[in-house]
Amino acid sequence: MSDTTRRPTRAASRAGRRVDEPELRTLRFPVGLSETDFRLKVGHGIAFLAQGGALEVAVRGERAAARELVDRVVAELAVCAEPAGGARRTAEEIIVVLKPRPAAGAERRSA
Repeated sequence: MSDTTRRPTRAASRAGRRVDEPELRTLRFPVGLSETDFRLKVGHGIAFLAQGGALEVAVRGERAAARELVDRVVAELAVCAEPAGGARRTAEEIIVVLKPRPAAGAERRSA
């Protein structure tokens, strides 16, 4: 048996995810969020994406206002993330998963 196969770490095994999958965290944004709290949450999201994790953005509220807030959050995080598919709706929330953008140097190396 070859030793080149990747084995899951204990933490990844306990979390029920594969080793090569990024960690997923959820940021929840209520519609009536103040500007200060919005900036704080976006800053935490940027820091987490910079570490290579994936982010799930959940916005709760009236559909039109929630859609505007989702668009605003995605635009703010566009510098370091891109949507991994479209937005999905539940009864109470609109959810978008964002994955980190590959670094500029990594793109050049793979090309």
